[in-house]
Amino acid sequence: KHYYSEPGNPNSLSGNVVIEIKIDQDGVLWIGTYLHGLSRFDGKNFKNFTHDPKDPHSLSDVNVWSILIDKKNRVWIGTLRGGLNLFDREKENFKRLTSDGSNFPYNNQYISTFLEDDLGNIWVGGGYGIDVVNPETGEAKYYSGLEGQSGLSGNNITHLYKDSKGIIWATTSQGLNYFDAKSGKFISFSKKDGLPTDYLVSILEDEDKNLWLSSQNGLSYVTVDRKSEPYRLSFRNFDVSDGLQARLFNKNASLRTSTGEMIFGGPNGYNIFKTANFAFSLNQPRVMFTELQLFNKPVSTGEEVGGRVILEKNISNTDKIILKHFQDIFSIDFTALNYINFEKNKFRYKLEGFNSEWAVLDEPPFRVTYTNLDPGQYNLVIQAAQHDGQWSPDEKVMTIQILAPFWKTPLAYFFYFSLAVLVAFLARRNILAKERENFKRLEEKREAQRILELDQLKTRFFTNVSHEFRTPLTLILAPLEKLLSNQPSAEDAKQYLTIQKNAKRLMHLVNQILDIKNIEKNGIAFNPSDGDLVRYIETKVHDFADLSEKKHIRLNFTTTIKRLPTRFDADKVEKIIFNVLSNAFKFTPDEGQIDVSVVLKDVKEGKGLLEISIHDTGVGIKEEDIPKIFERYFTAKHSREISNQGSGIGLSVAREFARMHDGDIQVSSIVGQGSEFKISLMVPVHSNLIDFELSGDLFELDMAGREKDPRPGILLVEDNLEFRQYLKEYLEEEFHVWLAQDGKEGLEKAFSLMPDLIISDLMMPVMDGVELCQEVKKDLKTSHIPVIILTARSSEEKQLEGLQSGCNMFITKPFKLEILMTSIRNLLKEREMLQKHFRKKISVSTSEQEIESLDDKLIQKAMQVVEGQMENPEFSVEMMSRELGMSRVHLYKKLSALTGKSPVEFIRLVRLQRAAQLLLKSQLSISEVAYKVGFNNAKYFTKQFKAEFGILPSQYAGQRSVKDEG
Repeated sequence: KHYYSEPGNPNSLSGNVVIEIKIDQDGVLWIGTYLHGLSRFDGKNFKNFTHDPKDPHSLSDVNVWSILIDKKNRVWIGTLRGGLNLFDREKENFKRLTSDGSNFPYNNQYISTFLEDDLGNIWVGGGYGIDVVNPETGEAKYYSGLEGQSGLSGNNITHLYKDSKGIIWATTSQGLNYFDAKSGKFISFSKKDGLPTDYLVSILEDEDKNLWLSSQNGLSYVTVDRKSEPYRLSFRNFDVSDGLQARLFNKNASLRTSTGEMIFGGPNGYNIFKTANFAFSLNQPRVMFTELQLFNKPVSTGEEVGGRVILEKNISNTDKIILKHFQDIFSIDFTALNYINFEKNKFRYKLEGFNSEWAVLDEPPFRVTYTNLDPGQYNLVIQAAQHDGQWSPDEKVMTIQILAPFWKTPLAYFFYFSLAVLVAFLARRNILAKERENFKRLEEKREAQRILELDQLKTRFFTNVSHEFRTPLTLILAPLEKLLSNQPSAEDAKQYLTIQKNAKRLMHLVNQILDIKNIEKNGIAFNPSDGDLVRYIETKVHDFADLSEKKHIRLNFTTTIKRLPTRFDADKVEKIIFNVLSNAFKFTPDEGQIDVSVVLKDVKEGKGLLEISIHDTGVGIKEEDIPKIFERYFTAKHSREISNQGSGIGLSVAREFARMHDGDIQVSSIVGQGSEFKISLMVPVHSNLIDFELSGDLFELDMAGREKDPRPGILLVEDNLEFRQYLKEYLEEEFHVWLAQDGKEGLEKAFSLMPDLIISDLMMPVMDGVELCQEVKKDLKTSHIPVIILTARSSEEKQLEGLQSGCNMFITKPFKLEILMTSIRNLLKEREMLQKHFRKKISVSTSEQEIESLDDKLIQKAMQVVEGQMENPEFSVEMMSRELGMSRVHLYKKLSALTGKSPVEFIRLVRLQRAAQLLLKSQLSISEVAYKVGFNNAKYFTKQFKAEFGILPSQYAGQRSVKDEG
C-alpha cells in the first residue's frame, strides 16, 4: 500500500522524503523525514510531529536523521542540526537533550546513527565523533577522531553496528573501526589495508560472522579472523563491473533479511544477494609464462644465444633458465587463465634471493625486468588476483640461475682468501707500527704538557720578578725626565739619554711579560678607540728611524691609502708593530733593508682587511722553525754573530693581539735572504672616509715610500750621536725629523727626502757643513731649502765662512733651544710666504709674464707644459716629469716646497683656473668646459671646482651674466 504526504490532511505522512523507519515494541512505525519532522503510524492512523519555535517541548529540528528504539521501548530521535530528542509517551511531546551536558552529556549537534549495546549504553555518532552515555547512571565517554588517542580513524561517523559477538563497529568517512573493550580504544582500517575507499556508508553481518560494507566506491566483503588480536581483516572488493546498481550507496539503505539476504540501496536501485551464492574458491586463476626477452629481444625455443640454447622447450613449460653473468638485462612476460572479468587481472611478484617484498602489477603489459643481478640462484614467484581482488593461493615459480664469472669461481675465492690473509698480516704489522707511533705521540704529548707547565712556571716567575722591577724602573725614569728637561750639557745629556734608553727597554720587556700573564688568564681587554690607523702605523714605524740610522739599515714605508679613520686598540697595534719590527732589526745585518707596506683589502659590509707587510733582508728563518716562532719562549738558533736573540715572547704576544682584531700574523722566509711578516687586522671601514682620490689622482710618496707628513720636515746632520738624538727628541714635538751622521749622508738625504729645512754641524767627517750647504744651494732641486749651521767655534773667520756658503742662519754652540726653535719657525714662515707668492702665479696668464729666478722659470715651464696638454684627460704626472726633465719624486718635492701643491694638485689647479676663465668669457656649457680642460666626468669636475673656488660652476658662470648686465 502506498502512503504519501497529503497537504492539509493531518492523517497522512508528514513528508515524502523518508530518511529512516523504525518499529517499536508495540508494532508502531516511527518515520523520520527530511524537512517535515517525524510521523508515527499505528497501522491505521498517522500522527505527525514537527518543530515549533514557540514550543520548547516540540521536536528540536524538522530534519530527522536517525531513530533508535531502546530495550525499554524509549524513542530516541537524532536530527540534522537540532541534536538529540527523547519522546515522552505520557505527555506526547519531546524532551530536548542539549549538548551542554546539563541533562545528557554529548558533543554532536548532527546525529547520523544510534546504537544500544549489551550494557544499555547509548552510542551516539555524528559529525563530531562518538558519545557513549548510560541514561540510567549518567556516565558518559567521548571518542574523537581528531585527538589521536582513541584510535578512531575520523570524526564523521556514518554508521554504528553491533555484530553477533557484541562487537561495536563504526564506519566513517576515513575508514572502518571496531571497538576493543580490553584496551578501551578503536582499531582502524583504511584504503591502504585493502578497502576500495576510506569513505564508508553502512555495514552488515552475514551468517559466517563476516561483514559487508557499502561505500562510495562499491561493496566490500570483509573476512574477519576473530582468533587474532587485534582482528585480522581481508577484503574482497566489488564495483560496477560486477553488477552493482552504481558505484556509490545511500546511507540508511542497508538491511539483512530474515532469510540471510543482504540488501544495499543506492541512486539506481538496490542489490540483493546471499554470501553463500559467492563461490570465492572456484575462481583461482592460473599463471602462465608467455615470453622471455634478452636485451629487449625475444628468445625463441631452441634459439642459440651466445653459443648456447637458453630455452630448450617452450617458456610455458620451462621452470628454470640459466644465464651467463654478462646476460644481465632480461624480461619475462606472463598472463593468467582468468575468464571472468579478464580486464580486472592483476599480479604480484617477488624475486626470492633479491627482494622479499611483493610488487604489484595491475595494468598490462604484465612483464618483469631485471638488470645487473649478482651471480647466484633466484626464484621468481608470481601470484594472480581473483576477479574479486583476492590473491590466489596458487603460485607460479621460475628458477633463474646467473652463472658467476671466472673471477667469482671457487679458485678465484681461494686466491682472494690468500690475498686477504696477506693483507691481514700487513695490516697487523701496520697496526703495530701505528700503535708504536701513537705511543710515541703520547710521549710527545706528555712532553708538551711538561713544557707547558714549565712555561707557566717561567711566566709566574717572570711575572713576580717583573712586578718587583716596575717600581724601581719608575723611580729611575721619572727623575731622569726632569734632569733632561733642565737642558743639561752635551756630555751629561749623552749619559742621561743612555740611561733613559735602557730603562725604557727594561720597562718594555717587563710589560711584555705582564701581557703574557694576562693573555693566559684572558685578562687583557680589547679597548678600541677612534683614530687614523694608517697614520698611527706610520708614526710607530718611524720611531725606529734612529735605530735604522745607527745600524745603517734602510727603513722604507709605503701605503696604498692616505688615511683610514677607524676603531682600533692603539696600545695593542703599537706592541704588534714594535715586536715585529724589533725582530726585523735584530736579525738584519748592517747595510740591510726593511720595507713596511700597508694595503687595504676586501672592503665590504662596513669592514676591511688591513694588511701590514714587514719584509727584511736579514738572516731568515729555517723552514722547520717557522711553525714554532710564535710559540712562547721559543728562540731560533742563529749564528753567534746575532747576539741578544730575545726571550721568545714578543711574537707570541703580537699574534694574540692581532687575533683580538680578528686578524692574524703569517710569515714566509728564506734562509740567508730575509723574512716577511704579514699582519692582518679586520677593522670597521666607512668607504666615504677613506682618503684616496678618483680618476687616477693618487697621492705622492717620497723616496723612502713615506707619504708627506703634515708636519714640516727637518734634516738634522750631526756627527755626535747623543747630541743628535737629544736634538731629535726636542724637535720631534713640532717637526718630523730625519737624521744623518755626516755631510755626505746628509746631502744624499736632502736630495731624496727634500726636507723643509736643514740643520747641520759645521765640523764633520767626509763632508763638512759648509760644503753641504754649498751643494744644496747650487742645485735647482734643493736651492729653496733653508739651512742653519751650528758650530762650537766662535771665530769670526768661521762665521764668515759659514755665511758665505749660502746658509740662512749661523748659530754658535752652546745655544738655548728656544733660540733654535724660534729661528726654525721664522725661516719656515718665510718659506710659507714664498709658497703663497708662487701660488698666486699659478694661473693661465703666467705664461705671459717674464720671470728671472730659477724657481720662477721652473713654475713658468710647468705652466706651459700643462697648458699644452689642457684638453688631454690622459695627461699624468709621469708625462709632466718627462717634459720637465725631472724624476717624479723630485718634481713632487720641488713643487710641494715652492707652491705647497703636489704635481697632481698643480695640474688640477691650472685646469680649474682655465675653466674659470672659460666660464666667465665663453658661452660654453659646464659639461663642455669640463671636457675642454681635460675632465672626463662633469660631476667630478663640479666637485673639484667647488672645493677650489667655494661655489658651483653654474654660480660662477652666473657672475658673467651679472657683469654683462652691468
